[in-house]
Amino acid sequence: MKSIRSGKTGLTDSYCYFHDGELWVKGLYIAEYAFTSYNRQEERRERKLLLNKKELRKLQSAVKMKGTTIIPLELFINERGLVKLVIAEARGKKKYDKRAAIRDREDKRRLDNARRF
Repeated sequence: MKSIRSGKTGLTDSYCYFHDGELWVKGLYIAEYAFTSYNRQEERRERKLLLNKKELRKLQSAVKMKGTTIIPLELFINERGLVKLVIAEARGKKKYDKRAAIRDREDKRRLDNARRF
């Protein structure tokens, strides 16, 4: 909790998955608190997300679709002092989308280099 308050968290490469009907987040980075005692916990351990049954059913049906996953977008502390994680359903890019994105990025780089000279 204290590491989250101090902003020592990271959502890079984290994702959510279902295991035994429960939603878990994997790869979420929460730094180890500097003044902890012998009871230390892993920084990137799996954490269980608490949702009601209706929300779990809705997300589970969405994940069954091909190419859909659940990713965390934002981690914050609400006004009551509870840690909240904003999650979203996401679909990966198709191969042709990736090629178009790479082409656009290279074109932009070429334009920026041309403007410099």
